[in-house]
Amino acid sequence: PGEWRAFQLSVVGDQAMLKLNGEKAWITEGLSDPTGWLALQVEVPQGGQYEFRKLRVVETGFKDLLPGDLDAWTAIEQKPLDC
Repeated sequence: PGEWRAFQLSVVGDQAMLKLNGEKAWITEGLSDPTGWLALQVEVPQGGQYEFRKLRVVETGFKDLLPGDLDAWTAIEQKPLDC
């Protein structure tokens, strides 16, 4: 009681992982395409409440830097596959 805990929930593709205070708590696979609401649910043994602070939702993505094959690339003084 009275101590703050840190948790990190990461979802990448169809996999989710939860870390509590920096240590892996669980990991699961087979998630469907995530859409809709983001919600937090906590259960307190024998009642009570949890407080949250410093919540951040970060959507990470990536941009494919190598779309397709190297045939579309231009090389200087060499063939693209030799670069």
